[in-house]
Amino acid sequence: HQEQHGTAPMLLEEVNFTVGQAFRTSSMWIFLAAITLRFTAHTAIMVHLAPLMEDQGMSTVAAGGAVGLLVLLTIPGRLIVGWLGDRYAKRKLMSGCLLIQSISLIVLYTATSVWQLYLFIALWAAAYGAGILNWAIVGDYFGRARFATLRGLMGLVYSWGAIVGPVYAGWVHDTTGAYTSAILVFAIITGAAMILYWFCYPPREAPSSTSPSESSEI
Repeated sequence: HQEQHGTAPMLLEEVNFTVGQAFRTSSMWIFLAAITLRFTAHTAIMVHLAPLMEDQGMSTVAAGGAVGLLVLLTIPGRLIVGWLGDRYAKRKLMSGCLLIQSISLIVLYTATSVWQLYLFIALWAAAYGAGILNWAIVGDYFGRARFATLRGLMGLVYSWGAIVGPVYAGWVHDTTGAYTSAILVFAIITGAAMILYWFCYPPREAPSSTSPSESSEI
């Protein structure tokens, strides 16, 4: 079970884990921790994006336009990250994307002018394609045979991040009158996710190779 270092290696056979085998690997739990932290920060920023922009100095109209600009700028980012993911180690690309997102949050945290807010938008959009790599990693590490089941079970864990993050950001704003401290916390959380992704190596001990249609064992 090889990790990509340069050009993608030719895969002669696929390794497929059962659900039990996957959840007994350290790779799965490191990956789950990383994606949960990423979702905590990412979802919070996306849910509160327009009011965040206003809170940092943008007008309501400009903030709405910034959201549309972000969506537009994510298109090339997704394509480029996807292309790179077929050629280089996805865990390293994920770390790189989250490094960019951490920097973008620091830019947002320290922003004192509108151009800095647009810089945040550009950096955040550039790394947005990281989401594509998340699920490609699951397939690379654990195979396709139990992909849907694994993703569903993983959702029971990382979805809590998508709930907690936006609620926390809203609570911070309601109690302090600003998002500033929440932005700093999300920058730290994203940095922690970046480190976890870097150390999320493929499982060391792979089970026997099977085709996706073989065996009904969970």
